[in-house]
Amino acid sequence: LDGGINPDLGDGSINFALAALPLPLFNPNLPKALHATITDGSVGVTGSATLQAFAPGIITAEGAIEDFATEVYDTENVLTGWDSVSFEALAVDMSSQTVKLKELRIDGYQGRLHIFEDGSINASKVWRAELAEAEDSQLAGGTNTPETEQPPAEESAQPWDIDVRSVIVNESKIDFMDQSLPIAFRTIIGDINGAIKNLNSDAAESADVDIKGSVDKYAPVALLGTMNPLATPMSIDLNLTFEGVDMALLSPYSSTYAGYEIESGLLDLDLTYALEDVALKGLNKVRLDKLKLGKKIESEKAIDAPLELALSILTDANGVIDVKVPVAGNVDDPSFQLGGVIVKAFIGLFTKVITAPFSILASLVGSEEDLRQLTFPVGSAEVDESTQIKLDDIAEILRQRPKIDLALTGRVNPAADRDRLQKNALDAALLENGLSAESLNERDEDWERAINKRFAAIGGDANDEMLSIRDKRLRVAKSIDISDEQLNALAQERAAAVKTYLVTEAQIDVERMVIQKGDIKDKEHRYNGVQLDID
Repeated sequence: LDGGINPDLGDGSINFALAALPLPLFNPNLPKALHATITDGSVGVTGSATLQAFAPGIITAEGAIEDFATEVYDTENVLTGWDSVSFEALAVDMSSQTVKLKELRIDGYQGRLHIFEDGSINASKVWRAELAEAEDSQLAGGTNTPETEQPPAEESAQPWDIDVRSVIVNESKIDFMDQSLPIAFRTIIGDINGAIKNLNSDAAESADVDIKGSVDKYAPVALLGTMNPLATPMSIDLNLTFEGVDMALLSPYSSTYAGYEIESGLLDLDLTYALEDVALKGLNKVRLDKLKLGKKIESEKAIDAPLELALSILTDANGVIDVKVPVAGNVDDPSFQLGGVIVKAFIGLFTKVITAPFSILASLVGSEEDLRQLTFPVGSAEVDESTQIKLDDIAEILRQRPKIDLALTGRVNPAADRDRLQKNALDAALLENGLSAESLNERDEDWERAINKRFAAIGGDANDEMLSIRDKRLRVAKSIDISDEQLNALAQERAAAVKTYLVTEAQIDVERMVIQKGDIKDKEHRYNGVQLDID
């Protein structure tokens, strides 16, 4: 130390320099509740301070903490450490409450995020005893007074103005391990390099973030965007990407939450999150390339859903699953949890895929039609023009989704189809008995005589002037028996017509469609057409 102080006024200035002070010397001064110890490290700093009435006015400094390391108490588990954390041109003005820092540089940071079997995190366990002691103190009627007896809070002090020009991260890594799963998971996010520029408490400014790294030394990771965590309210607009992560490494998670191991596949993640005031909006883009599931695993935490069905619907012709899952929430909501919001969004996606697959598939061809149900003309098994358009869309979907097959079930509207079949049977009988096709189409006098004759044959009065010829025709048609077997046959013919069109006209492999037998007693029989399902 050197400098000068006025002993009467307490004004003056001091220059200071500290070199290589061993940080483990401070272990006896650490809180007892902190279950960690400093195992290595030294601090060095130089600077100056002005004094006013013996209180610091302006402080300037630069220095570094070198070779720092900590371990969890009574274990050999490294909690965190680094080669060097240095700072350059630090200036603190106590009177104006400003902090300015030209550069904070972090070299060789090594951190560990360890999730234990009970779901707790290593960092939280370090302070767990202190929290327990605080709770015990409250239960025992300790020093904390009831909320109504607390002294009035002082008015908020003037906020500090903080300006950090640059935060540099160099050759750092994070060791992530999760033992809360049936199969322990571990990975290293390393080669972390980058910078945060212009970190400022001014709400009008945002810091630029550009940090890159890799998973297990080969899969690139990047964090890009802007943020202002020092402002009130804080704002964030960040994009985190992972490229080419081997899905087999994630088998511990897929086994636990999906009920399957992952045999192979590559994962790309593109996560964009923005926070403005208290509104969080995010978009999760997930791309899975050539995902192949392994054996099924029994897990109480696995979602109760046909995962293989969902994946077949989402997998395109190139073996790629490409989905976008938006999320949103209010961070001021006491029940808000980011992880829960994300999980809920993905569960919502899978639920829609499984419960309404054809709405998902229709979006592949830009259609808003209900492609699950194909309508046929009443009493007919011929594919009309509107159904052909739908079948062309379905064919394109099958090309884009080669892992899905179709089950075709013919349907009838019992009342309408039976009525039409009866009328068709009557027309066929009239033609067979010699009525010309022209008379049948024109409904001429020959047709009327034929109807009157048949009406009399079923016990009606052909001379009854109260009945029109159309009423008589309807009664004659109603007298014709159309069995349930005939209606079932019509349903089967409709399903066969759909399969024939897809195979012969759309050139879809015949093995990708199977006709299922229906029964008109099923409640699904309420429209004339064909119902499609994912087989």
